[in-house]
Amino acid sequence: VSVSVSVSVSVSVSVSVSRSRERAFRLGFLDSFFSLSRSRERAGVRVDATHRNLPDARPMNDVIFETVVTTVAADGTPHVAPMGVRYVDDAVVLMPFRPSTTLDNISATGHAVLNLLTDTRVFAGCVTGRRDWPTRPAEKIAGVRLACALRHVELSLAERSDDVQRPVLRMARVHAASHADFIGFNRAQAAVVEGAVLVSRLHMLPPSKVDTEMAYLQIAIDKTAGPEEREAWGWLVEAVQRHRAAAPATPEKTPR
Repeated sequence: VSVSVSVSVSVSVSVSVSRSRERAFRLGFLDSFFSLSRSRERAGVRVDATHRNLPDARPMNDVIFETVVTTVAADGTPHVAPMGVRYVDDAVVLMPFRPSTTLDNISATGHAVLNLLTDTRVFAGCVTGRRDWPTRPAEKIAGVRLACALRHVELSLAERSDDVQRPVLRMARVHAASHADFIGFNRAQAAVVEGAVLVSRLHMLPPSKVDTEMAYLQIAIDKTAGPEEREAWGWLVEAVQRHRAAAPATPEKTPR
């Protein structure tokens, strides 16, 4: 999918965004996008039935929004996890892979908090061993939200469909509150989110693929990053280097 965006400030900029990067540019507009979707339905615009019944159909082309989900264990220990979520009607649908601390905590308490934020250090930090982020108490449920969240939504488990690999958790909205304005898209933030996805899959991807993607994302970092994005990007680059250093050397093939 190719998206062309024309922005007039003093120059016109045309940006083509691939499907793999598109989701990161939606950061911060999650609730607004969902409200627009409901408005379109009320206006008579058809929404594909497979998306309306996502937990059963599980289509491959769902719109997925990158967020951070906070949960607490039964003893109150907080857990922070970046997670792609889906919106179905008024519900937030989570599909964590097993094993999952997020899944365990929701199973134990029945609650979670959806955090919408632009501080991408949280995304990069969580995939590089930095999960200790400042939190604030939730307002209506037993839980916590991130202190840096622009907006948070408190959730309660409404329905669960078990699966060996990815249980489907339909979460009902209990309470939502905004804490800061969303001031606009930033390409470096999108690059950090995509870089975090790459780092989370280092064990799956060939080095050449990682190098190609990181080199492309570096362009946005160099041109548009602020101090927070540069710090987050540095963590990701270090993670790739550590992974390479720890990986066993590939044995040379014996000439035939």
